[in-house]
Amino acid sequence: MIRPDAQSLTGPWQQPARALPIPLSPLPREFLFSYVRRLAAANHATPRLLLSHLGRHHSHPKAGGIATSTYDLALNHAALTRLAIYSGSTPAALLKATGAALSTDIGPTPICEWTSILNRRSAFACTRCAPEISPGTGLIALDEHQPAICRTHQAILARAGITGEQQLRPFTEIAAAAHRHHHLHRRRRHTFSRSLDAASALIRRWRPFAKRRAESPEHLISRWHERASRLNLPDTDQLVRYPEMIALAQLFSTLPWPDASADQQAKPIITAPLHFLEQAAVHLAHPEPNQLFQRGHPLCRWADVPERPGYWWRDYGTEPDRSIYFRHRNNPKTAAAHRRKRSDLVRPASSTPSQSN
Repeated sequence: MIRPDAQSLTGPWQQPARALPIPLSPLPREFLFSYVRRLAAANHATPRLLLSHLGRHHSHPKAGGIATSTYDLALNHAALTRLAIYSGSTPAALLKATGAALSTDIGPTPICEWTSILNRRSAFACTRCAPEISPGTGLIALDEHQPAICRTHQAILARAGITGEQQLRPFTEIAAAAHRHHHLHRRRRHTFSRSLDAASALIRRWRPFAKRRAESPEHLISRWHERASRLNLPDTDQLVRYPEMIALAQLFSTLPWPDASADQQAKPIITAPLHFLEQAAVHLAHPEPNQLFQRGHPLCRWADVPERPGYWWRDYGTEPDRSIYFRHRNNPKTAAAHRRKRSDLVRPASSTPSQSN
């Protein structure tokens, strides 16, 4: 955090504050400096002039201009009170709308500090939700897994380095995933946040695995390449892999999770790993389900599938028939050989519950 220097001991911030002619309300989750810049523009002033009236402040670390995508303001309570007077609002309302953090300086002198937001996800507000803002001015904060889209107007939001909004309607899979995300967050909030964290971490392992298995390329990677070209976004953008992340999170949220207080990084309890992989292939609409059963695949390793050379052991009563593995391999000879050996692998009928598979 960059604190004010000794050259700003006196200035306009010592004058009494009064309301500006044109009040302006902040957007939900808007960064504080983005709001200050819009408030200054609405009153035909410059951001530097308004900042000089808020409190002692350090010169912005970005020489040649102020970049809202890299730094944000952190005001102490005295400076926030002055901003509330200028905007015709209250300090509590500004904090609730912007979610800004107060400066650690608790003295009576109004202080304006700069704090880095490089590690925070952000996007420019939808111009149809707030028609009074100019494109590329209202910068809002996004949650870790929140997509950069407007569900109300079906638009992909502009971001730093990505100019202009796009229509979301041609990308039906992303719109459906966003609707499912909103629904699951309301219905399964106790497990869905951890499910999202696990699904996001798992999706990030997909690409390194695909590079190691060049002789058998992962089909989902091809799907992401095609979607990235349609979106005109880099392959690493979260929106490219968003539908698959939500699909896995939906599956994970249906599984029993251990107590959150025991281990925040715990995985769900998977009693039937083969059946879990089959469900994952269905949720992902995977064109080649056999790839999920490869030794070393991130999803296969995450499910803790036991390492067996020729066949899979199963948990009687919970694990589906062993032929699930051979069914996905689409090898009739192997499946037939497996059926011939099955009498040697399963328990006698007298001591084994009947299986419908």
